[in-house]
Amino acid sequence: SSATLFEQLRAGGEFDLHSTRVQRVDTGRAPAIHCVPLGVNVEFFRPPSVPRANGTKRKTILFVGRLSREKDLPVLFNAYELLSAKGSYRLRIVGDGPMRRNVERFAARWPNVEYLGLRRYGPDLAEIYRQVDVLAVPSPSETFGLTVLEALASGIPVVAVRKGGPADIVDASLGALSRPGDANDFAAKIEEVLGRPRARPDVANVYRDHVLRHYSWDRTFTKLVALYRRELERTQGREVKEHTVLHAASTGG
Repeated sequence: SSATLFEQLRAGGEFDLHSTRVQRVDTGRAPAIHCVPLGVNVEFFRPPSVPRANGTKRKTILFVGRLSREKDLPVLFNAYELLSAKGSYRLRIVGDGPMRRNVERFAARWPNVEYLGLRRYGPDLAEIYRQVDVLAVPSPSETFGLTVLEALASGIPVVAVRKGGPADIVDASLGALSRPGDANDFAAKIEEVLGRPRARPDVANVYRDHVLRHYSWDRTFTKLVALYRRELERTQGREVKEHTVLHAASTGG
């Protein structure tokens, strides 16, 4: 697989982020670049006390995000239609934005599609995650993917696309990645993930443990503070050394 942007940056170089592909321009130096990801509130977002049974008749798909064109909602709608032609599924949509009317019209056409409107960040939103079986992220332009972390912390898998931030988070153990803009592949990946066993509590714990190891706010801030402390010590050490050299030069020592 191709290297991520961070891996390319870490190798050294400068990049033209406006080109369709990131091009490396060698500068002969390796900048000190550290990736500190955002975190998620693991107290709000946690699995339900009783795992959802694998045999639940109607599987529930969740979308959380801004209702706008870059979220590629038509892919989600088309994927849901494909899935509904094969089985019993429910789709719940949380968010607001310029495509709200499109969402409302789609929900009016399908009895098992529920538009929940905009929900505040906090326990209410966390409870919605606990009531579903999979998070769907069809957008190819997510810069990171906080909803992905919220879902995993809540013990549910994620189906996203192989482009953008979620592609750096989601692997086969946490869900699946589909081809961007391909509703057929997106539907197939949702179907495959929902077919995996989820009745065992350890399955939800796999998702949550991944977040606890890599994306809790405690871990994020611990890493960030350590980097700042290291940089301060390095800078202060350099200033002391430079001051000593200048003092020796001025005294002739």
